[in-house]
Amino acid sequence: MELNPNDDLIVVQQGENLTWMGQAEEGIEWILKAMRLNPYHPERFWGHLGRAYFVARRYDEAVEAFRHVNQPDVGINAALAAAYAYLGDDNRAERHREAVQRQDPGFTIEAHLGTLHYMHEADRDHHRQSLLKAGLPA
Repeated sequence: MELNPNDDLIVVQQGENLTWMGQAEEGIEWILKAMRLNPYHPERFWGHLGRAYFVARRYDEAVEAFRHVNQPDVGINAALAAAYAYLGDDNRAERHREAVQRQDPGFTIEAHLGTLHYMHEADRDHHRQSLLKAGLPA
């Protein structure tokens, strides 16, 4: 198979779009395909994969993907806090909640959700409930 220079970027974008459209399981497959197309893919692909796993409620796998991001931003730390809360690991959830508050002292769930591109309210509500479970401020 001959690759064009940006094939992996097009494929990962398709995976991200599918995730936002409520088709996280299919999004995961596309993102993994992009990672196979370019084994030297940008680190951000791990963030896309972690988000897709999170939306699919596959929290263990979300955590594992997010661990490949060397400097997690506030969104990744928030998702990690939520994933750990669902996994019952209160210590790690607290560590990532504290990281969110250090990175963005004014962080609120509603403001954060406004930066996300969910097509379906059910996915947005899942994210909202996850962040509340992690103890982040509404």
